[in-house]
Amino acid sequence: LTGLGAKGDTPRDGDWSCHQLGMSISSLFDSTHGATLSALWVSWANYVKDENIARFARFARRVYGIAESDDEKAAAAGIKKTEEFFKSVDMPTSLHELLGREVSDKDIEDLALNCSYNKSRSIGCFKSLDYQDMYNIYNNAI
Repeated sequence: LTGLGAKGDTPRDGDWSCHQLGMSISSLFDSTHGATLSALWVSWANYVKDENIARFARFARRVYGIAESDDEKAAAAGIKKTEEFFKSVDMPTSLHELLGREVSDKDIEDLALNCSYNKSRSIGCFKSLDYQDMYNIYNNAI
């Protein structure tokens, strides 16, 4: 999954932004890294997929055997299948499930500020994510 958002075709070319977003959750809410990734991945994937819809479609076809010829539909189906997989192994697929409580706007703001180093950095090589992008991804993951 890490290499999915990459510009190249090897895991080494991967986009680690989802990991950075997850580490921010771990640092503020004492959550395990894998659980933060499953809680964020669908939100992140939906947010960045249009940067390279063909790559997400290829992921869906290769990993899940999705036969859909339309790239947008295939990509959406692959993201959905990944969410279903996470649920099948009892992993959280939202911040609410991860934290076991309601997630406030202040929580989202704190996460985005923490991950962006108080709005001083962007993350990601596939799609550069600034503070507002981070905020949106966290907010969509509620």
